[in-house]
Amino acid sequence: MQWLPFDHYTFESEATPEELAARWNNVTTARSGSLANGVEFRGDVTTNGFRLRPTYLLLKPFVPVIYGRFESCARKTIIHVDVVLSTRWLLWLAAPFILFNVLVFRTGQNVVIWSCGLLVTAWFFSMLAFWGDAGRLRQKLSDAFR
Repeated sequence: MQWLPFDHYTFESEATPEELAARWNNVTTARSGSLANGVEFRGDVTTNGFRLRPTYLLLKPFVPVIYGRFESCARKTIIHVDVVLSTRWLLWLAAPFILFNVLVFRTGQNVVIWSCGLLVTAWFFSMLAFWGDAGRLRQKLSDAFR
């Protein structure tokens, strides 16, 4: 298990970047909702690359952001994909606990100690969520680019 919520992998495709962009524009949506008529990804796709987020049936605030770029080579296209955790997840999880901690303890070392502990706990749960979903996400992207 890696310690940071970052994953990088590379795919190869026989299609050109224009064909890949056209194919991905058909299977993605620009809507910001969590479920967009069965579409698995939402975001922007151009002939240079993409910025996507998976759509889920349930609202999952840890939804990763997927960045990719297309690199043209002789008779194939190489797709570089970076998957990172949304920073909103850590803030969304940690902020209420830290606020509660400040309200309970108000001053002193306890606020700092508990706040650091809660941030580490939020980070740990973020890692569980991110890496628990990483394999499924990689398989979905692999299938889509073949």
